[in-house]
Amino acid sequence: MQPPEAHHSESGRRAVPVLEIGGSHVASAVVGWPPQEDGLPAVRGPVHRVPLDPHWGADALIGAFVNAGNRLGVDCRQRWAVAIPGPFDYAKGIGLYTGDDVGKFESLRNVNLRAQLTRLLRSRPSSVLFLNDADAFALGEHAVGAGRGYDRAVFLTIGSGVGSAFLNGGAITSYGPDVPPGGEAYRIIFQGRPLEDTVSRRAIRRQYRSATGCDADLLYIASMTRSGQPAAMAVMSEAMRSLGQAIGPWCKTFRAQALIIGGAVSASWDVIADPIRLGLADELGQDSVPVIRAEMGTDGPLIGAGIAAERDHQLPSR
Repeated sequence: MQPPEAHHSESGRRAVPVLEIGGSHVASAVVGWPPQEDGLPAVRGPVHRVPLDPHWGADALIGAFVNAGNRLGVDCRQRWAVAIPGPFDYAKGIGLYTGDDVGKFESLRNVNLRAQLTRLLRSRPSSVLFLNDADAFALGEHAVGAGRGYDRAVFLTIGSGVGSAFLNGGAITSYGPDVPPGGEAYRIIFQGRPLEDTVSRRAIRRQYRSATGCDADLLYIASMTRSGQPAAMAVMSEAMRSLGQAIGPWCKTFRAQALIIGGAVSASWDVIADPIRLGLADELGQDSVPVIRAEMGTDGPLIGAGIAAERDHQLPSR
């Protein structure tokens, strides 16, 4: 029996099945627009998460994606949306990953994921739209989260790397003099090195290990920062202030009204927000912009992917 969320009805109910692929899991959900007063999209029903390892072979990874998608129980042909990290040919649905990408999803290089999903998902999707996971995060936060009310905003996700999206009027800006190449903050060179060498989970862990000899995870380093450990405070402060300094000039050129931060690092907002603000102020002075924590958590990228598919057009490729 077809679940009520998974169709378009005369009452105006609309829905999109979505997958959000990350470095440790794939999540599936139905994003719907029921006839409510606010008219806003939301995740309807349960979110299903299937663990994965980005170093798996292609068959195992695709199996995890299909497993998550099939758990939705959608049995009608319709458009799906898939948020996935780059490098990826989003128009063709083909992975462009290499060993230079920290080994993540390397087995999906040159794999036509659109063809695989349309063949293997039980619902046999009529089409699949792919978009960058940071774009999905930004679209979701702009529609229903921390980005609401801002016409121009910069969105960053800080975790295993630095994901970014520049939104103008709710549309992704990926090219032009106002944004980094491809709209991708990880391409920013900061103090002679790629930004992710300073601001990422692995960079922060490396810096902490160098300072203390302790191989700790991000949450532990954040907890040591709260407790006043000098090494942890110095590492977190330097990394986050550097983030503000690196993104500040682009906030200025893009004429951003706000900087919205999500990803794993945002879970430690109490220890990262002030250093980011200081870094922005270093670059922008009195013209600095608000630094705001993302509100939607794991629902944000799912909602954003649904929005992209509902708009029925391909986002700018990355």
